[in-house]
Amino acid sequence: MGTLKDMIDINDMIGQPWGYPPDPPRTYDCWAAIREVYSRAGIELPDYTIAEHTAVRISGAIEKAKEANCWKQISDLEIPCILEIRGHPGFHQHVGVYIGNNKFLHSKKSTGVVIERMDSPNWKTKIKGYWQYVG
Repeated sequence: MGTLKDMIDINDMIGQPWGYPPDPPRTYDCWAAIREVYSRAGIELPDYTIAEHTAVRISGAIEKAKEANCWKQISDLEIPCILEIRGHPGFHQHVGVYIGNNKFLHSKKSTGVVIERMDSPNWKTKIKGYWQYVG
């Protein structure tokens, strides 16, 4: 099986700056980057935009979405699926999208939109689950 990059064009997203869309255009916080990838794959995701420094609100929004059965936790990676990433103990603070070959796309203040390996020392212990959108 190929990668998401083989299925849809996401190359123009790489290197775009982190920021809250739509100001300025073509900036992406972590959720906006995922929404853009899914949109290019023909799937419209709900908007959960919350300031990234508000970990309690992010966790609350994620828990509400899970309870509404919009998301299904999966044990095997699928292209695309959401990676649930925890920074602070007990809080969901970041998300990325699996694109295949043990890689994921995400956006951070320090890097903008990047593709990284899931098994890197920086990420392998922080990825806490995989989720598929079921609407």
